[in-house]
Amino acid sequence: MRRKDREVALERALEIIDESMFGVVASQDYALPLSLAREGNTLYAHSAKSGEKWEHWAEGTPVTVVFVAWDRVPHPHSKEELLDLPNNRLPKVFTTNFASAMVRGKIRILDEVEERRRALYAICKKYMNDDEMELFDRAFNLSDRVTAVYAIDMESVTGKVKE
Repeated sequence: MRRKDREVALERALEIIDESMFGVVASQDYALPLSLAREGNTLYAHSAKSGEKWEHWAEGTPVTVVFVAWDRVPHPHSKEELLDLPNNRLPKVFTTNFASAMVRGKIRILDEVEERRRALYAICKKYMNDDEMELFDRAFNLSDRVTAVYAIDMESVTGKVKE
């Protein structure tokens, strides 16, 4: 990481992952934003058992996953304030504040039913409300045979925040 002054502790990096609505999972020749959930040191994702993800991400494929929990322009300025800024301050207006995390790991395709159930439960729990989660078992039983479930065991995690 070039800007060590923005690096955050592992605990905060994991919080950034959990706060993010999606992560972009990238292998050497394919990248895609996915709804991911984390349990411990493992990320979970799912897809159909056909299509590009299924074709590109075999067991053991190395991936990088990038998360952005938030990103925003720090200070709205009036036109008058901008015109009065000294030249050395003007570039600082053209920036964003953010919280991001990056994970490196390898794809693992889940075959064991209980691990698949646990992974899909974690994903659904992150995005669904309690009333919807009451139907999880029924939905799992209806869709498990056509759903691919992936784990990414996190080998390294870094986080960066600029506020």
